[in-house]
Amino acid sequence: MSDTQNIVYSKGAPGSYAITYNPTGTPPNLSTGYTASMRVWRSGLPTTAAADHTATQATAITLAAAGLITLSLVTIDTALTAVDSSEAIWHYSLEVTPTAAAAQLVHTGYLIRSQP
Repeated sequence: MSDTQNIVYSKGAPGSYAITYNPTGTPPNLSTGYTASMRVWRSGLPTTAAADHTATQATAITLAAAGLITLSLVTIDTALTAVDSSEAIWHYSLEVTPTAAAAQLVHTGYLIRSQP
């Protein structure tokens, strides 16, 4: 089960963003046996196109107990700035994948970079 969740952050101080994944009423321990990815496209591009950027645990996502997913918006913003420094609205898709199972969509929505 996924939700639409727009994420708005400041270009001047992107910080981080925390999400609790709770698909069944009991949040899973995501720190073992799960991977995650967040694909990001410039607004208006179809999600069937190659993503402009893909964040993973190795780059910008931390998975923890109790379904906690933390996104490093500092790292994601740096990567998006390299793609297009003037773009302010992006579309994203965040998924978690349990070991030996299909990916599960957690959130999708707009990633909005508010300009100072």
